[in-house]
Amino acid sequence: MAIGKGTRAVKWAVCEALRKRAGEWTAPAELAAETLDAPAEVERAVEELRADGYVIGRRRGGKIRFAGCGDRLIAHEITRDLKTRIIGGRVTVLERVASTNDAAWQEALSGAPEGTVIFAEEQTAGRGRMGRRWFSPPRSGLLFSVVLRPELEVRQSHLLTVASAVAVAEALQERLGVPARIRWPNDITVRDRKVAGLLVEGRSLATGSAFVLGIGVNVRVRAREFPPEIRETATSLAAETGTPPERNDLACALLASLDRWYGDLRLGEYGHIARRWRRISSTLGERVMLLESGREFRGRVLDLSLEDGLIVRLDEGVTRIFHPSTVTLRQMPERRRGLTRRR
Repeated sequence: MAIGKGTRAVKWAVCEALRKRAGEWTAPAELAAETLDAPAEVERAVEELRADGYVIGRRRGGKIRFAGCGDRLIAHEITRDLKTRIIGGRVTVLERVASTNDAAWQEALSGAPEGTVIFAEEQTAGRGRMGRRWFSPPRSGLLFSVVLRPELEVRQSHLLTVASAVAVAEALQERLGVPARIRWPNDITVRDRKVAGLLVEGRSLATGSAFVLGIGVNVRVRAREFPPEIRETATSLAAETGTPPERNDLACALLASLDRWYGDLRLGEYGHIARRWRRISSTLGERVMLLESGREFRGRVLDLSLEDGLIVRLDEGVTRIFHPSTVTLRQMPERRRGLTRRR
């Protein structure tokens, strides 16, 4: 075994050697010769890779074959080609949690570095905006939360929501070619059906403000798997593209896009973020119904404000601003009538 080479280094060296021979049956002794490790260390690495979720077959005679990741999220697969400055420096995949946001807060309060990401294959109490539940069967989506510490006050969390929504929509457009749009304030839609959602939570700590960004993406959920109450309003990437995307690759693309747009936010590039937000908004120019403190308001969306929220011309002729923390939005069938979308 190479001097100073740790167990983790052996594991990933064996993983890369197997990957180069993907689909081929290989003797462990050949891998040992290539990686300069003892055969026993190679065997141990293979078992650790299997425990991580890699599919490695074995046949009579001891030869092994690499067959990918199966249906598992694997931290190394998400990060091996990830080139980011902040987000994704530390990635953990958990099998089952109550909420990835709760798990990320535990990390944040324990001093985890900014950009730490927690993925989960299953959530038992995932939450969305206004306390709603997030539906996602095990291993069917991407459920993750990110620890962030921008120089923002907690009341400015909407800035982080907008930048993150732009990042997610752009990643889906660029990676999969789906016409992803942003429905104010925190939904990502494809053809007016929700495919992803975001939830930003902030806390004022002695060391400054801290935030956790939670994201849920429906990747492989089949239409009949959605609960009846959301079946007509929700969709998945598999339903929209016809083929389930590889989740590890998609996770990497999402983290890379989040890192780019978060970088712009940290630099104060609010104008750039706002312009892109408006261009891919599905809410700007639409007729909407808003619920605030039990009251119903109807009108047309005139503009979107990063700081203030939704600027609406009410049917009564009055223009009002609605902040995302206080209202629920409902789109109406007659949307876009009589108003040209801004570009």
